[in-house]
Amino acid sequence: MHTLECAHAILPSAPPEYRSHEASVARFAGDLNRWGGLCRQEDVTLSYHNHDFEFAPLGETTMWDVLVRETDPELVHLELDLYWIKYGGTDPETVLRDVGDRVSLVHLKDMAPDETRSDLPVGEGTMPWSGLLEAADAAGVEWYIAEQDNPRDALEDVKTSLKYLHRLAST
Repeated sequence: MHTLECAHAILPSAPPEYRSHEASVARFAGDLNRWGGLCRQEDVTLSYHNHDFEFAPLGETTMWDVLVRETDPELVHLELDLYWIKYGGTDPETVLRDVGDRVSLVHLKDMAPDETRSDLPVGEGTMPWSGLLEAADAAGVEWYIAEQDNPRDALEDVKTSLKYLHRLAST
């Protein structure tokens, strides 16, 4: 990480065996804390990247609630993918406001208004960008990452997203 001058390490997902019940999620959270401690010794911030499955019911709770509760905020930050939070049925602005002090990075992509809810370039869908970006700014987010999981044309989609974000920032 030092050779690459990289300040962040991202765990992109939880392995399936850690998603089945609260006890397995708590074990995974313990692993995240341990890995976060190792990263911290190297002056690297470990962040966990969410998807939609973290917000699905898991008994009386959700995987997300267990991860937030069981991970040490000093050791494990969160890279919020706002699209996947909404796709999972949760309000991304509420999540940002609830855990904002742990968020250094956010993934930005939009959601199609039809039943597919496919991902789109920022500004072409239904995500409430003004409120989301205001909440992210209030949280002190360091990196805003425009991305597409299924781009039509990767470079054009990023260009579209950046144009929209620049236009929004200038208003």
